[in-house]
Amino acid sequence: MPPLRFEDVQVILGEPNAQVRSAARAALASHGFKSVVDTGSFGPLSDAVTSNSVDLVICDVRLLGGDPFILFNKIRHNEIGNNPFILIIMTMETPTSDVVKQVFNCGADDLLVKPLSPRQLMVRIEALAKGRKPFVVTHDYIGPDRRKDARPGEGADTPQIDVPNPLKSKVVGGKDPARMQQLIDAAASLINEHKMERHSGQIAWLVERIVPAPQKGGDVALTGHLIRLLYVSEDLSRRLRGTRFSHVEELALSLVGLASRIRDTPKSPDPTDIDLLPKLSQAIKRAFDSVSAEAAQENSRVIDLSPNESK
Repeated sequence: MPPLRFEDVQVILGEPNAQVRSAARAALASHGFKSVVDTGSFGPLSDAVTSNSVDLVICDVRLLGGDPFILFNKIRHNEIGNNPFILIIMTMETPTSDVVKQVFNCGADDLLVKPLSPRQLMVRIEALAKGRKPFVVTHDYIGPDRRKDARPGEGADTPQIDVPNPLKSKVVGGKDPARMQQLIDAAASLINEHKMERHSGQIAWLVERIVPAPQKGGDVALTGHLIRLLYVSEDLSRRLRGTRFSHVEELALSLVGLASRIRDTPKSPDPTDIDLLPKLSQAIKRAFDSVSAEAAQENSRVIDLSPNESK
């Protein structure tokens, strides 16, 4: 591999302690970094990643004014900015199992425990510049593959996806910004398709647990499954737009309406709505397995999706 050159790498450094922040910035400068923005609060960090001016984020788990975990989760899910593959290194003083879990669940690439040494920081950065872990997609996670067990509603055969490494592109050269953005867009599109397919499986898993609840005397809304179903169906609808699966959006929107009605009457949901849940779930699953939009449209005709007529 050619020598690593860091002068073109765009870095945002989020650290609440001014002395630690200054030391980290000096360490980066001594290794050739010239474009480093540092901040002690959440706002500038969020602005930087949203404006797509960052290749590498180095951030403490706690910043005044916002939650880095939520921000990084949105980055990985491509809800903000146009690069879900920013390299993310998080730092913390006292590692606890709960916080470490949050770090990795938000899709961070690495975690460093303070106090940081310049050498330790650069070893991790250089390792990421040379190669990053492939990503995996589950119903609630997008990020580096470090998971050992399948989650509820997921299969054990979750595929690995090689994703672009903007840091590597900058330090070894070889790809102009336009070409890198093309690679980012292509990988983001592939991950979006995997996410939609995971959503269809998660919908089926949730519906299997929601349908028996009223007969067992359970409060459908309080089980949490219905709330999750509403979120997943809404996110699926958002992700479908402009994709080759856009013909499934009608089904997803119908599921949103159905889940909303059941949520509003959790004590006594309409039996017709409960009966429709598995039919819609199966239709969405079949639609993703179909080879054409016509097959999905046939699914829509099989099921009466009109809220007024389903009552």
